[in-house]
Amino acid sequence: MSKASATTRRWTRLLLGAALLAAAIWSVAANHQAAAAALQAIREPDPLWSLTLPLAVMLTAGCTAASLQLLTNRVIPEGRVHFAEMLSLTFASTLGNVLPLQAGLVGRVAYQHQVHGIPVAASVLLAVQSTLLTLGAVLWLGVALLLVHAGRLSWLAAPASILLLLPALAQSARGASPMLRAFAVRFIEVLLSALRIFAAFALIGRPIDPLSALVFGCAANAANCVPMVGNGLGIREWVTGLLAPTVAGIATPDALAAELVNRAVELLVFVPAGLAAAPALVRTLHRAMRTRRVAPNESFASGISLQIGSLAPQRGADEPVPNTPASSSD
Repeated sequence: MSKASATTRRWTRLLLGAALLAAAIWSVAANHQAAAAALQAIREPDPLWSLTLPLAVMLTAGCTAASLQLLTNRVIPEGRVHFAEMLSLTFASTLGNVLPLQAGLVGRVAYQHQVHGIPVAASVLLAVQSTLLTLGAVLWLGVALLLVHAGRLSWLAAPASILLLLPALAQSARGASPMLRAFAVRFIEVLLSALRIFAAFALIGRPIDPLSALVFGCAANAANCVPMVGNGLGIREWVTGLLAPTVAGIATPDALAAELVNRAVELLVFVPAGLAAAPALVRTLHRAMRTRRVAPNESFASGISLQIGSLAPQRGADEPVPNTPASSSD
C-alpha cells in the first residue's frame, strides 16, 4: 500500500465518521423532545449522574492505560513504562486519534520507539493484541448476558462471571503472563462503558435498566474496534441509537441524544487532560532523542505511516490506539 492511498483511505474514514456524527446531531435536533432532553441535561444536570459520567470516563482511561502498560512491559527492551507515563500517553493519544490521519496513534508509536526503543512492528502487534483483548472481553460479557437472559438470572451474574478467572488471575500475579490481567482490566473497562451509558441515559431523563446498559456497553466497545476513525466517532452513536428501541424500548433520537451527551463529556475530559499531558511527554521525547541519539528520519516516518495504514482494528472507551475507549474507550 502506498503512502498516498493509505492517507486517502484514512481521510475517507474520517469524513464518513464525521458525517455519521453530524447525522446523529441532526436526528436529535429534528426531534424536539430529544433535543429538549439533551439541552436540559446540559443546563440543569442531575448532580449524581453529572459526577458519575466524567468519573467513569476517567476510570475508563485508567483501565486503558493499565492494560496497555501490562502489554507494553512484556516487550519493552529496557526499563519499564510506569502507569503515570502510560496514563499521560493515553490521554494525549486518545485526543490525537480524533484528528485526521490518526495523529494520536502515530505519536504513540513514535514516542514508544524513541523513548523506550520499541520497534514499530512491536507497537503494531500491541495494537492488535489490545483490540483482541477488547473483543474477547465483549464476547465474554455478551455470552454471559445471553445466559443470564435465558436463565432468567439477575443481571449481576453477568459482570460477576469474571470471578471465574480469579484462580488464574492469582496465578498470573505470581509471575505468569500478564496477558490475563490485561484481559481482566479490559473487562472492567467494558463494565465502565456500560456505567457511562447508564449515566448518560439518566442525565437526559430516559433511564434504562442495568441489563440494557451492559448490552450497550458491549456494543459500544465493539463499535470502537471498527477500523474507521478513533474512538468509534459516529459509529458508537448509531449503534446505540439503532439498538435502543429493541433492547430498552427507547426511541432512536433519545438514544442518540444520550450518546451525544456521553461523547460531549468524553471530550470535556480528554481535551484538557490530553493538552495537559502533552508538554511533559514532548519533554521526555526530546530528552530521549538527545540521550539515545535516535533521530527520526524519512524512512522511519514512512514506515510508521505504512504500518498504521495496514493496522488491524484496535480497543477504548475510549483507547489511544486505533478505535479504543475507548473506548474506549471504549
